[in-house]
Amino acid sequence: PASGMTSEDIGVAETGVPVGYSLQLGGAGTVYTNFTWQEAMENTFGAVNTNQNFGGVPQPALTITSPNEGWMFSPEVTDVEVAFSVQNFVVANGTGDGNIQWTLDGGAAVAKYDTDPITLTGLTSGDHTFYMELVDNSANPLDPPVNATLHFSIATYTDVANLAALRGGTEGEYYRVTGEVFVTYTQAYRNQKWCQDATAGIKIDDDPGVITTALAEGDGVINLKGRLSSYNDVLQLKPSADVSVNSSGNVVDPEVITLADLASKSLADYESELVKIQAVNISDYEGGDGTFQTGKNYPITDASGELTIRTEFHDADYIGTALPADARDYVCIVGGYNGTAQVTPRSLSDIITVGINEYDNIAGFTMYPNPVTDGTLFITTQNNLEKTIQIFDVLGKKVFQAATGSNRIDIADLHNGLYIIRVNEAGHIATRKLVIK
Repeated sequence: PASGMTSEDIGVAETGVPVGYSLQLGGAGTVYTNFTWQEAMENTFGAVNTNQNFGGVPQPALTITSPNEGWMFSPEVTDVEVAFSVQNFVVANGTGDGNIQWTLDGGAAVAKYDTDPITLTGLTSGDHTFYMELVDNSANPLDPPVNATLHFSIATYTDVANLAALRGGTEGEYYRVTGEVFVTYTQAYRNQKWCQDATAGIKIDDDPGVITTALAEGDGVINLKGRLSSYNDVLQLKPSADVSVNSSGNVVDPEVITLADLASKSLADYESELVKIQAVNISDYEGGDGTFQTGKNYPITDASGELTIRTEFHDADYIGTALPADARDYVCIVGGYNGTAQVTPRSLSDIITVGINEYDNIAGFTMYPNPVTDGTLFITTQNNLEKTIQIFDVLGKKVFQAATGSNRIDIADLHNGLYIIRVNEAGHIATRKLVIK
């Protein structure tokens, strides 16, 4: 250090400086923020740096600390708080060095007599410019001027009709899905949800908990809003607003595919969708104990190829249970890691003994007449237990639901047409096509 002075390492360096020259601080004041780094200058052994004055008057400074320059806010935002710091200048109403004047989008100047954050209210979508400066007690700008400018924007939603259109959007932009989408899985971890419609699927990553409405598998929601992003090459939606349940009890039937289908097609063709893979054998991961554990990769094979089950769902009831020793059918949600497909079953009920149709496993199930012509449908089973009956139209919308112990079902309110009926008896499911004339 210079003779009689002390210094500390502040982590600033420069390479390629000629011999006899050094990186130096210039300015006047008593604290580090009063000085700025200059280009390399000739060494000043035994003296302070060139253009450096420790006895000078510290210069006022004004810095906007939040939000960041160029920040884009959600379309839901109407108020923005601007935080800032002031150095070497006492902000007051006539009793200090002066005050602050600020403007928004070139509007009228507003005087401020303290350094508390400024809240901008009633903002609309689009670009905004915030400007602030220090002035003396006569409201005159300082000489030299001390000011700061912030540019930010409030985003707008782009409306899309379905999830396929959403997946075709641009990451970083905000979208609203106007069509109904159906929840296929939820977990507490990061408040994540998976949704699907007739066109595609999407993962919802909601770590802040923006969606406060409790959602369950089979719920249908409309006007899903959020910002499109990705993580490990998996497209996801960061929600920007809560949702409301438009319908419930909907059933999303998995598409039957092979592991070769996942390997040969683009991951985006199946990503976040519910699929069924038949006659799958699973192996333990290296060092495993023969049970399902969270966050592990399990090799799987079928007759067409091989892939990986990733135990991504932290709340799944199969965690800790033994791996099947025989081939099983797996209903899974398709995920991925850096472009490579992975699949994850949601629960033990998604791991099915080969040869059992999970949609036709009620013993002695009989349904008649079909077509129905007089508004009455009869359903009998071997055990004749209480049943939950749901009927869906050809678009997948639930149009009827009832829980009953009777074998006589009144469906007179349904219009003529083709439907799908789903019956749940003690956890066993049967589905049939139903015609009403």
